[in-house]
Amino acid sequence: MYPTAIISFIALLRNDKKAVFYILPLSLIGAGIAAYHYIMQLFPNLLECSEEVAKCSTIQFAQYNYITIPVMALTAFVLIAISSLYLLKK
Repeated sequence: MYPTAIISFIALLRNDKKAVFYILPLSLIGAGIAAYHYIMQLFPNLLECSEEVAKCSTIQFAQYNYITIPVMALTAFVLIAISSLYLLKK
């Protein structure tokens, strides 16, 4: 998500409309990773991961008992992708 913010800021300063071609793939990849992590949290036995550093299915933050960090990231990436698609059509 951080490269997307930097690319967006530079594109805004330079008025570069072609930055959407960089932002859209980054947001789709990020949405895929966030969705994967969210599925790992929902179904911890479905997808296995190494517990060497941290357990992937652990929920460190949960607001309203369902909004976790991967859900927030997925929401942000989807909104960025929708905004990018809107700019492509325009």
